[in-house]
Amino acid sequence: MNLNSLLCLALVASTLVSVSKLTVASQIESRTLRSMDILRPMIGEPSYIRFRANFYSMGTEQDFATLKSLLDAQAQRYKISIPIDEPL
Repeated sequence: MNLNSLLCLALVASTLVSVSKLTVASQIESRTLRSMDILRPMIGEPSYIRFRANFYSMGTEQDFATLKSLLDAQAQRYKISIPIDEPL
């Protein structure tokens, strides 16, 4: 194989990895927002707005873990299951 072929293969592999990461991130985003929508009637509008603000200001995995634990606590409090807990 020549250098161009190797570079092309590396580009294709990199693209595939990026697309798979984007798909997982999109699923996590969708499940998180759906979880907040499910909890909305029970937690009230101020808490819902605070959760949404936290979601859109996340910058690290720790921020997501904190938000997820808060959502899980509310789900347990109201004895409901939310999509954020479903396996990917």
